[in-house]
Amino acid sequence: MSMTNAIQGLFSTPIYFAMVDNASEVKSEFNRVSPSLHFYETPEAWGKPHKLTTQNFEDNIIDAHQMDIIKNIIDIHIGLFLDALKITKYEYKMTAWITSFDKGEYAPVHNHLNADISGVYYGGFKFEAQRD
Repeated sequence: MSMTNAIQGLFSTPIYFAMVDNASEVKSEFNRVSPSLHFYETPEAWGKPHKLTTQNFEDNIIDAHQMDIIKNIIDIHIGLFLDALKITKYEYKMTAWITSFDKGEYAPVHNHLNADISGVYYGGFKFEAQRD
C-alpha cells in the first residue's frame, strides 16, 4: 500500500504587514476627524481597558467620516493580501473604529469571530476628543 504524506496549512494564520508610504496624509486625515470623535468607555466587566469609538462593533468610522485616504490604503492592501493567498474573487464589508489608550489602559484578550480578515493601523496619534 502506498501513502502520500503532506503538511497542509489548514489552521495557519497568514500575517500581512506593510509600511504606509503616505503616512503624513493618513495623519492629516486622522487629525481632520479627531475633533469630532466620541470615545465610549468599555463595559465594566472588561476591567479598565481602552476606550472605543463604537459600542456595537458594527460601525464604520472610515465611511462615517469620509476617510477616503485610509479607505483606499485598506482596499489596496486587502487586495495585495488576498492576491498573495491566490484569492482573486472577493467582496467585503468593512467595519472600523478607533481605540484610545491612556496610561495604564490595555487591550483585553479578544477575537474577531465575525471577520475573515482583521487588521490594525498603528499611527501613534494623540486625539483630543470627548469621552464618556
